Amino acid sequence: MRWIAADSPGDIDCAVKTRHRQADLPCRIRVAGNAVRVTLDAPARSVTPGQYAVLYDGDNCLGGGVIARHWNSRAVHGHGQAAGADAHAGSAA
Repeated sequence: MRWIAADSPGDIDCAVKTRHRQADLPCRIRVAGNAVRVTLDAPARSVTPGQYAVLYDGDNCLGGGVIARHWNSRAVHGHGQAAGADAHAGSAA
């Protein structure tokens, strides 16, 4: 994960984009070293490993990283079913 600020924002509620023209997806992030777990408030389509997840707090870009893996859960989280991705720092090929 690469942060715009010098330090990670820690575990927070924010928004993520995994596609250029996609609307912001509300999420919760959990930071663990250089990796971040992004848990979406509602299921989303086309979250694809190898693409980038970019995190926002309103209009402010927090940072981004390569999606390492996508996962689904039927357990209720927040207002809907949890879905998310693990992102890490890395370079695109």
